[in-house]
Amino acid sequence: MSETAPWLGHVKVCIDETVLMRHPRPIEHIARMLVDPSFQESWSLSTEDYLQQHNIEEQMTSAMNLAVPPGQPVPLDVLSRLSDLLTKATTEGKSSSAEKAALQAVNASLHAQVKELTLENEQLKLGSFTHAVPGEEAQIMAGQALLDSGSKAAGGSGAKAGAEAKAAEPHEAPQPWIATPKQKEGQVRAAVQQEEVAAQAAAAGERDGLKGKALHAEAWNTGGGPVIDALLEHTPLIDAQYLLGLHKESSIVPRGQAVPEAALIGPHNAWRLTWGADGPQKSVLVLSYPWLDREHPDREGEQLAKIAPILEKAINGAIHGDHRVGHLHGEIIENGKHNTVGVLWDYMCLPQYPRTSDEDKVFKTRLRGMNDWYAHPKTKVLLVTTPLPTGAIYSNKDRPYDSRGWCIVERRLSCLVKNAYYSYDLALGGDKGQSPPLSPDVMARELREGVLSGKVGFTAASDVELVIEIYTRGFVKAFETHCAFEGGRIWYQSLGWGKAEVPSLVEAIKYAENKCDATKMERKLTLVLSKNKFDAEDEAALQEAVEGSTIFRLSI
Repeated sequence: MSETAPWLGHVKVCIDETVLMRHPRPIEHIARMLVDPSFQESWSLSTEDYLQQHNIEEQMTSAMNLAVPPGQPVPLDVLSRLSDLLTKATTEGKSSSAEKAALQAVNASLHAQVKELTLENEQLKLGSFTHAVPGEEAQIMAGQALLDSGSKAAGGSGAKAGAEAKAAEPHEAPQPWIATPKQKEGQVRAAVQQEEVAAQAAAAGERDGLKGKALHAEAWNTGGGPVIDALLEHTPLIDAQYLLGLHKESSIVPRGQAVPEAALIGPHNAWRLTWGADGPQKSVLVLSYPWLDREHPDREGEQLAKIAPILEKAINGAIHGDHRVGHLHGEIIENGKHNTVGVLWDYMCLPQYPRTSDEDKVFKTRLRGMNDWYAHPKTKVLLVTTPLPTGAIYSNKDRPYDSRGWCIVERRLSCLVKNAYYSYDLALGGDKGQSPPLSPDVMARELREGVLSGKVGFTAASDVELVIEIYTRGFVKAFETHCAFEGGRIWYQSLGWGKAEVPSLVEAIKYAENKCDATKMERKLTLVLSKNKFDAEDEAALQEAVEGSTIFRLSI
């Protein structure tokens, strides 16, 4: 073929432009450029003319000055701010509902991409491309250039922020996992879908005056809803609909800092959890599961696939179930379309490495409250005890659920004062039964001995003392606060307990008696132990344990 052929020159320009862009789908983009004039109209313009025609320099300068005010520190969300400002600038004058919907979708997509770009930029600052996929270096460099320009405008404070982020990490901190291009595309699509879900719910909430209010206030309050409200002040939940969206898009969960705002359930939209006549027991799902890698708990989406049927069933129940309170707030309850289920998934609910100093403070605050989510009498705990995946090469796939320190503590926290009904063992498809409460002293001994023998594992060796502290705090708080639930009754009946469980029960009773503050309790707690397999000797030992107790009585 002749190099002078006009069409061949046209093809060359298309290829050059696409390569320069580092487009994620180059062949598709080249194909479109070949026939779509809108992609070609500016080729003849010089760089200077192109910048002037589209007023790029002025708009970028204005947006940068607003996103990073001169003389001020570079905000951590600088890219999100800049994205918002630029998107807003392009949407002025748009009025049709179709245009607005399209622009909302684009904005959601931009947010998702910006958060991923921020993650990649953080990784660059740490000097690691360990998990970068081919072609991502250009995106990372672009993010770095943008932050560099911002730090210059702010007097160089961006470098200080980077240093603080690095200083906040342990010596061998795990690096962030970078999703594959296909997974990223799925995350963007799921974010766009979730943006629409959240926008519709927000509009309905404003219409019916539901912001911050419980739909079924009495059930929410008597079921421990105020405790959930307090936890949401510092720890958001993840909308189960967003998780289903990720699964349907064959994608993976993003780390905490990259979760779209539209996917979070917090104080502003907690009313979406308050739809049931049974309180929070069907609308708050707490996940206990094994991480498959230190960098990411589920990099192939296999854990998400396991729980997806549970999530789908829960969402269907929220939207289509018997809500029984439709007359209180009109159609928002009658059709249930805005009801949802909030999921506590640690990887998304807590900031992950690398963390800035501010993010580290948030992480520690949320971590301190984790025991409350598991021990709450009315939250549903999903125990992902199924066999670990074997198809992909994971770094942590050889240790099952019951030999992982964090999983052990999470399960035990769920056994303290919670009815067995509220723990769902995924491997069994329901309740496994319930172990008796374990005193913190016994828990500490078993964990330390398990680590020494190799029967119990932690990703970080220091975690063993951390989880002991978390369990101890959770144990005491669970018993001190339970008088607000069920008239102070703890339902241990019909669990098949017998002689083997008595020592654990006795030790737990004695520990609680010594460590719990009776002045914080409105009444004694009633341990309902009827319909178990205790003989006369067992019952005598239990009665002796509560003799003279200031916080316990027995019903046996």
